[in-house]
Amino acid sequence: MEALLSKEWKEKMESLNTSELLAEVKGTPESLAEKEHQLSTMITQLISLREQLLAAHDEQKKFAASQMEKQRQQMELARQQQEQ
Repeated sequence: MEALLSKEWKEKMESLNTSELLAEVKGTPESLAEKEHQLSTMITQLISLREQLLAAHDEQKKFAASQMEKQRQQMELARQQQEQ
């Protein structure tokens, strides 16, 4: 599959003249602006996702700490009941 894609790309590049090839590689100002906009949108989405993941991780840590405290209290209560 990779060889086929490479062959198709090579054939396409060979069929373009130098100025077309340069435009294909560099892109038009409009296409570059669109790509920049898409990248900016993706970066914003990634930042938002990172913040959500960090918040979820903090919640998990708080929940785990609370569960450990409950377990500690139950063990302490059981120990006290055994002493009586």
